[in-house]
Order: sequence, then C-alpha cells, then structure tokens
Amino acid sequence: MASSLFQIIFSFLFFLSNFFSPQIGFVLTFLSPVFLLNYLNHKDRTRKTDLISFGILGISILMSPLIPVYYILIVVVPTYIVVSVYKGRMKVNYVIVSALPLFIFSLFIIMIFKSYTQELINMIAMQLKSVTSNLSPDLLLSDKGSKLLYIKNNYKVISHMVVYLIPALSLAYTALIAFTVSRYYARKYKVKYIPYRTPEKLLIILILGGFLIIFKTAIFQLIAINTLIIFAALFFIQGFEVITLLFVKYKVSVFFKMILYVLIFSYPPVLLLVSLLGLSDNWLVFSKRINNEEAKK
Repeated sequence: MASSLFQIIFSFLFFLSNFFSPQIGFVLTFLSPVFLLNYLNHKDRTRKTDLISFGILGISILMSPLIPVYYILIVVVPTYIVVSVYKGRMKVNYVIVSALPLFIFSLFIIMIFKSYTQELINMIAMQLKSVTSNLSPDLLLSDKGSKLLYIKNNYKVISHMVVYLIPALSLAYTALIAFTVSRYYARKYKVKYIPYRTPEKLLIILILGGFLIIFKTAIFQLIAINTLIIFAALFFIQGFEVITLLFVKYKVSVFFKMILYVLIFSYPPVLLLVSLLGLSDNWLVFSKRINNEEAKK
C-alpha cells in the first residue's frame, strides 16, 4: 500500500510546487500526471488508498480552495481522458478535449469574478514594477535593455494583457500535458501510440480569430492573440509529432535528440518553426509520407 501511496503523494507534491516556485512547478507539473497514472495502475492500489488520496486532496483546501480544482483540471482530467481514449471508452481528440475544461474555467473566472481578476492584474503589475525599477539606467538605455524599458514604462498595460491571455495559456499548457501523458502511456504499457492531429475544421476558427488582430479595439486584439496562442500550441504538438517521426526514420541518437529538444524548447523562434511545421502538415501531410516510406522499406 505504501508504494502506491508514494505515487499519488509525489503526483500531488510535484503539482503543489507551482504555488511555491512557479518556474520549477511549471516543469514538475508534467511529471504529476505520470505519477498519477502509475498510481491508478499500481498493483497495491485499493479502496483504502483511494480514500487516503481524496483525503490528501481535501486537506489541500486549507491552503487554497483552488488547489484541488486546478489539480483536477490540469492533472486528473488529461490523465483520465488519455487513458479512456487508449482503452476505447472515448473516441475524442484527447489533446483538445483534455485542455477545454481548464480553458472554460479560466475564462469563466476572469470574465465573471472581476475582483479576483483585478487582484491578479495588480499582483503582476507590482512584480513587473519591482523587477524593472531595480534595473540600472545604463542597462535600460542600451540596445539590450530596450524591451525592459518598454516593460517599465507600460507595466500596467502589460499586466492587463497577461491576465486576459490566461485562458489561452492554460489551454496550451494542459494540451502539452495531455500530449506528454499520451506518449508516456503508450511507451509504458506498450500499446499502439495514437498520434495527435489538429482537426482541419478548426482552421476556420484560426482564420477568423487571427483576422481580428487588424482591428485596434482591445477586445478584438485579445481574442486574436488568444486564438493565435491556442493554435500555436496545437500546431506545435503536431509539428513535434513530425519531428519525432523523423528521429525514428533517421535513427537519431539519444544524445542528438536531447540537443535538439533543448534547442526547440529554449528558443521561441524555433518553437514557432515547429508550429509552422505542424500547420503545414495539414496540407503536406508529412507524417503520412514518412510512415508510407517506412512501410515500403
């Protein structure tokens, strides 16, 4: 029983790290559903361990009522949907469906609870002001400091923008988590991997939403930017699928894979290129061509 409980405890602790160090928690949360998945399939899992798990989740309410809510939306929901898809209980696009609940919840909170939204805006504004006010004038006036100077002079506007982009960022984050769970599940339990593809019918949303960027009205621009962030994440996953197939085709070593992964996730322009690769895959169908070439061999 103890070994199974360790799985759920680690899952929860990795997720909880977000509330102490968001930078570290952002990465560790990707491991949280992995440990949850291990717990759900552990041989020592019993009804008693399930009750203890619910108890741990309930105790977290004392820290913040939002902790169990976000744990369920970010960790439990993607894990459940991915497992259900692989076991044939659901026939849905596991990446998109996993990410929708958190997106809807974030949108609801921001649009309905104005006082909470304002608190978030004020908190981010204070942090931006605190960071930029401690920078030296020489740095701000240099070429490298031009962006920092812009943040210092426009921290209130930027804080508003960041808060109203939370729904799109939440969807993108949860989509990546669902993608990670899917790859882990297929490898761990030796089942046929179900690749992700963005449904072509959703491209109309990208076109219409992105088109709003030409308007100077704040609400239109926010809708457009949220739309672009969402589809950039979805197409990034699809582009990453293509890159993974190329790794397999050309038998790329683990060492070079790690270098390329670091390159992809370290530089925003490379992230954008992978997203564009995923977008073009809808028409050029790289993944199908690669699979066909491998089949001929």
